Amino acid sequence: MKANIDILTRREQRQQDILKRLRGCLSVITLKVNYPGNQKLNAFTFYVAHTIIDLLQKQVNLTFEVEYSNEGVVGIAQSFEDSIKLKHELIAIESTHPLGRFVDIDVIGGDGAIKRIDLGYRERLCFLCGEKAHVCVRSQKHDMSRVKQFVHQCVIDYAKTSNQEMVRFAAMAELSVHPSFGLVTPHSSGIHQDMDVNTFLTSIHAIAPWFNHIRSVDKNQSEAEFFNQLRQLGIEIERVMFKATNNINTHKGFIFLMLLVLGAYHYRGSHDLENTIKQLAKPLIFDYDHPTDETPGITWKQSHGILGIRGLAMNGLNVVFSELIPFYLEIKTIDDYNDVLIMTLLKTMTLIDDTTVLKRSGLEGLAWLKQEAQAVMKEPLLWQSFSNQCEKKRISPGGSADVLAVVVLCASFFYDSIKEEQHGN
Repeated sequence: MKANIDILTRREQRQQDILKRLRGCLSVITLKVNYPGNQKLNAFTFYVAHTIIDLLQKQVNLTFEVEYSNEGVVGIAQSFEDSIKLKHELIAIESTHPLGRFVDIDVIGGDGAIKRIDLGYRERLCFLCGEKAHVCVRSQKHDMSRVKQFVHQCVIDYAKTSNQEMVRFAAMAELSVHPSFGLVTPHSSGIHQDMDVNTFLTSIHAIAPWFNHIRSVDKNQSEAEFFNQLRQLGIEIERVMFKATNNINTHKGFIFLMLLVLGAYHYRGSHDLENTIKQLAKPLIFDYDHPTDETPGITWKQSHGILGIRGLAMNGLNVVFSELIPFYLEIKTIDDYNDVLIMTLLKTMTLIDDTTVLKRSGLEGLAWLKQEAQAVMKEPLLWQSFSNQCEKKRISPGGSADVLAVVVLCASFFYDSIKEEQHGN
């Protein structure tokens, strides 16, 4: 009930904000994602909203202020363009972009909101049956889980068309999780004073296109040569990240893992992906023997034999394929997809030796984190309290979050082919 009250209160506040903005412009534009349920903020709505917001900035020169709540992602912008002309442009995007059907882009002018039917367009239709959408919503004609499933599948189908979009989806899934135990979320900077959700979005926007270059790496070379080219590409992507974020490390581990998984898939397809990753990652052993920089992973290997993210890679990301993807798929039908990702993140925290945690909190902090994550994993009422404790202890499980992104990537885009391969063995 409280969530409903909060949504209604925020809508009233937004209406007052729109009226104030109209005093200084011709049009106010609002954007929301069409998604059922009281909790509308999750990886899918986050991705859809920011995909369309990015498009509108490029094509219509609209700059949105964005807020996040149970209502999902809500963007608001203002323009000096004629309201009717602008509405025609935005209806075209809603009607032609593969994700356009999942957003409502409203234009409010001096005489109020401009309706589609006032401009000669038909009313929007239901995703599932083709009837008028508002009739299906009011009558609750369709099971909510079926509507969500349809939205999710359409998003996956759109994102799987390129490495860039698969990486964007995985990165935004990681970022959308809330609460996330000291990490940056749409609501909070966690323990990080130098970054927030916008820092991460800037980084994602900058680095994602570079992953398309994987497909141009020559597959007809040795594993060591192929891996070396991936590493060189990774160095360039890191440079792009640091430039975009003013030298803030938002995605270094994420870049490494995405390159490794997508590179392995490019090199040998879905055929025994785990083993391909393991073979490609063999040169990483030399990082420990001849370190060129003192990363937390190198430091903890030298002092305690903890292998960190390189160790996961050299083991073919076995924990992802043997434990985390099955766990994710088992709970994927839970109604709130954000809860699915929280539980998968917590499961990951119990299984890996996260060197970002070790760096700040040592072995004692890592042991505490694993124990508490196990205890609260299936207790949603305890998640916020645990997140608060992590922030108090200055813990932020960045390595676990990057592994979560790999789980989302593989389960969303490669699982069917991986499953077929496993059944064939």
